[in-house]
Amino acid sequence: MTAVVVFSLLALLIVFVVFLLKSVRAKMVDKFDDLGLTTRSGKYYLWPDLLRIEYFFALDRANKNKKIHSLHFYFKDGKASVGYLMPNIGLLIEKANQLQVKKSEKTVGYYQK
Repeated sequence: MTAVVVFSLLALLIVFVVFLLKSVRAKMVDKFDDLGLTTRSGKYYLWPDLLRIEYFFALDRANKNKKIHSLHFYFKDGKASVGYLMPNIGLLIEKANQLQVKKSEKTVGYYQK
């Protein structure tokens, strides 16, 4: 391959990765209240429009304890995600547990202490 082709493919890969990261970040929850939640892109979802919640867990290799990794909220008109580093994630998990919607759990891997 010539240097021009390699450079073009590398530039295309960089643009794709940046676009992918921005689209994932836009769906991350920024804040929530008693009426609903807001994503980083400014989209507001109401709790009554919530269809289901998916809990993602990581396991401790030694004793198989589950630790929350992320939450995905599926609404009628979109999806919002929460990572384990979000401030006040404990309050959001409490709110999610109170909601009467379908809930599912998935294991995504292991974590180290």
